[in-house]
Amino acid sequence: EGRSPPSRTPSIQGHIHAPSRLNHSLLGLLLPVVDPLVLDELGALAKGLAAVGALIGLLACVDALVLDEHGAPDEGLAALAAGVGLLAGVQPLVSHQVGALAEGLAALAALVGLLAIVDAQMLCEVRAVAEGAPALAALVGLLAGVDAVVLDEARPAAEALATLVAGVGLLARVDALVLQQQRVVLEALAAGLTPVRLPTPWAALSGPKGRAPAKAAPQLGGPLGAPLGLRGSL
Repeated sequence: EGRSPPSRTPSIQGHIHAPSRLNHSLLGLLLPVVDPLVLDELGALAKGLAAVGALIGLLACVDALVLDEHGAPDEGLAALAAGVGLLAGVQPLVSHQVGALAEGLAALAALVGLLAIVDAQMLCEVRAVAEGAPALAALVGLLAGVDAVVLDEARPAAEALATLVAGVGLLARVDALVLQQQRVVLEALAAGLTPVRLPTPWAALSGPKGRAPAKAAPQLGGPLGAPLGLRGSL
């Protein structure tokens, strides 16, 4: 009684194992069908894994991008350093600008030198003006020389005036001579009249003695005696 019926246990186990065998056989039949599906799933899984790998690769790319982004700050830092380098480059440029400023100052100094040269030229011009002033004075001296020449020309004019005055003096002398000639003529006239008037007492006498002085009258009167004698006779 304590035993279990042997026929039932194997049958139960057979029934238990029979579906499992059936299942295994079905699974064996279905596995080739399932296998492609599983393979497809596995392929999908592989694809998914590949996609995950690709995603990981994308994440790696993202990481690379992030690294690039991190690299960008690094590059930004490098760019900042390069900017500092550019600032250092700007400093040489500023140095060049300072050099240009120094060159500009040198050019300004050169310009001041040119202005100094211009001042020297202006001094030369002033010197030329100063030399022109003596030349002007020399010209004035030449004008003074011209005045001297004019004075020399005026001196002959003065001498001519003196000569004219002398000529006037000569005319005065001529006048004096004319007066003397007139005086001589008057004296001659007086001398000619006096012999004419002298015989008047003799004219009262009669005879040839009274007429003798009338003949002597032409001898006393000179060339005027004849007309004077005629007058005396009248």
